[in-house]
Amino acid sequence: MIDLHSHILPGLDDGSSSLAESLEMARLAVADGTTHMVCTPHVMPGVHENGTTNIAQAVEALVRELARAGIPLVLYVGAEGRVDIIASDAHGLSRRRPGLSQAVVAIANRWGEDEAYNMAVKRPVAILQNRLLAPIGKVSTKKLYAGSAGRFGGLGRLFKSGSLG
Repeated sequence: MIDLHSHILPGLDDGSSSLAESLEMARLAVADGTTHMVCTPHVMPGVHENGTTNIAQAVEALVRELARAGIPLVLYVGAEGRVDIIASDAHGLSRRRPGLSQAVVAIANRWGEDEAYNMAVKRPVAILQNRLLAPIGKVSTKKLYAGSAGRFGGLGRLFKSGSLG
């Protein structure tokens, strides 16, 4: 599986606070079936002063440490963003742990195996290959209620409450 959103880089934002935590997050992700992960620290001027240069340097440093530790996880440079995918949003060992498999099962049970595959594999591959994504979902004039993030908004609440993770 491919995780397009993680906070595995140590010390760049509110995610991993140390190299040891990042390595353990990587071990957990690999054990769960993740093979590729995009490192997406927050870029928030005045809060998290990240940019292409320091994010790329942090990814390179973590790639070296993963190799030393024998952890087979491919990392990519990224930054926080949103798209209709399944991503762990891994922040650490005690909250938002790495892991996609439970989310894939939840999506498959609710919207079918095809949509689960699209969200965990097909769209992430397209993003990594810098291909355009076709619009998904239905056009709706329905107003979303507070706390809703669209047609998959309920899953976000489940993940954050710990019900699925």
